[in-house]
Amino acid sequence: MLSCSNVQITNFSTSWNDGLAFCALIHHFLPESFDYSKLDNKHRRQNFELAFRVADSMCGFLSSTLVLLSQMLWILSNICNISGKHSKMRVFFESNV
Repeated sequence: MLSCSNVQITNFSTSWNDGLAFCALIHHFLPESFDYSKLDNKHRRQNFELAFRVADSMCGFLSSTLVLLSQMLWILSNICNISGKHSKMRVFFESNV
């Protein structure tokens, strides 16, 4: 479980859109790499850049994994949006996060 209190992952789109979830994931495994408490959800671009920069410098494989994860989340989010609000797929993904 992630210890960053301001991160709540409830879906595959808005929960990830400010970069804090990615930063929380990186911070969980590499807590010495940056001060999570100084991050701001209003600075989306900087949050994503920080997460990918740290992941790449500390362990390149994690950066690749995050890229694949972000692409997968983007695809799943679009599938859910295309399928409609009440589709079985959307309910499944939102209830299993």
